[in-house]
Amino acid sequence: MSRIKTILRQLITSASLVCALLLPIETQGANARALDLMQQGYTECKNAHLLRRKDLEQAKSAYAVYLDLKDQAAVLDKRIFEKKDEDVDRIVSYCDTVGADILRTEALPVFTLGVAACGEAAEYLRNSELSHAKKSYSQYLKYKEEAVQITDAILEVFSVRTDMRRCDRVSQDIEVESSRQNEIASAIQESVEYIQKTLDSCQALLGLESQLSSADEVGLAETRIKWQSLQKRMTQIPNQELFTVGEITNDSEQFNEIAKLRQDTDACQVSLQKAVDAREQELIALAAEALKQQQALEAAQEAEQRAVAIQEETEEQRNARLSNNYEYYTLVKRVAPEFPKRALRGGFKGYVVIEYRINPEGVVTNPVVIESQPNDIFDKAALTAIKQWQYEANFKDIEPADALARTRMLFSYAD
Repeated sequence: MSRIKTILRQLITSASLVCALLLPIETQGANARALDLMQQGYTECKNAHLLRRKDLEQAKSAYAVYLDLKDQAAVLDKRIFEKKDEDVDRIVSYCDTVGADILRTEALPVFTLGVAACGEAAEYLRNSELSHAKKSYSQYLKYKEEAVQITDAILEVFSVRTDMRRCDRVSQDIEVESSRQNEIASAIQESVEYIQKTLDSCQALLGLESQLSSADEVGLAETRIKWQSLQKRMTQIPNQELFTVGEITNDSEQFNEIAKLRQDTDACQVSLQKAVDAREQELIALAAEALKQQQALEAAQEAEQRAVAIQEETEEQRNARLSNNYEYYTLVKRVAPEFPKRALRGGFKGYVVIEYRINPEGVVTNPVVIESQPNDIFDKAALTAIKQWQYEANFKDIEPADALARTRMLFSYAD
């Protein structure tokens, strides 16, 4: 029995010795196979690098093979990535660079689509097509985001950074144009509301006029005064410069809306004028009939005196009064007229005399050419300039009022 135990102990010792000898051999074999897999992966990396610009899909497939071989090597012996091994480190570093290049190569075409959309946005903006510009710029942002999702390393490319700066400027231009369009929209709305209010007043006045009796001279006179006020109001529509400088084109929706309102308002005023004229004719007929009797004559004279008392001041009186008001205004902004190209080509010199009004806000209104030499050559330039003049009012102890002024603009050029 003791002999058997001795033999067993010898067998166990021998087996342990054999296992101890075989373990390093197996480990060394796994290490060698892992290194071999990394070398194979390195070959695939180089293929991926060569294929990157020719066939991106094949390059991605080759790089995927490298990643798979790298994973297999890690399973066999992960220590090759943990200890310092120049060959393995070189392969991993090289392949990481290749992988990044592949991602950039994949991302660049996507970003290029975005750059094209950005260029379209800029072109739309130059053509004042703001909505299309915004839509194209949104496409640029979408493609840019897709490219960054592929790899944010694309942001390190110099050409990409340059394009992004250019597109940032387009974004700023869009914001500026949006702000400008909003201001124009507000101005248009102001004009629409102004004309609509005038139209409503005219229609209300037309309704009141229809209820007047034939002999209601006072009511008729008040109606005519209000009608004349409406006529004046229509000459002072705010923001009319939007039409003269081309901010609103003749085929735009805003232009059509305002044109329709003005047309309706003009039609209402024509109807009101006809009604007032007809009513006045009725009064004249009644007065003529009353002249047959002395009592009717006296009544007619009294009515005439009342009419004189309430009638508006004459144009000469009004102009004289308004001219006297000019002393309460100081010119603070004078804009020189531009010399017309047509006049320059024709070698014309001349002058324009303009009569205009100044309201208490210091704004020039209702400029009219009184005289010009040569005729019509410099009129438009003079009117355009004087509309930009600005006055400062100085009404301390009296009620603010319009002023009437006249100026003479000379046009000449240096030889």
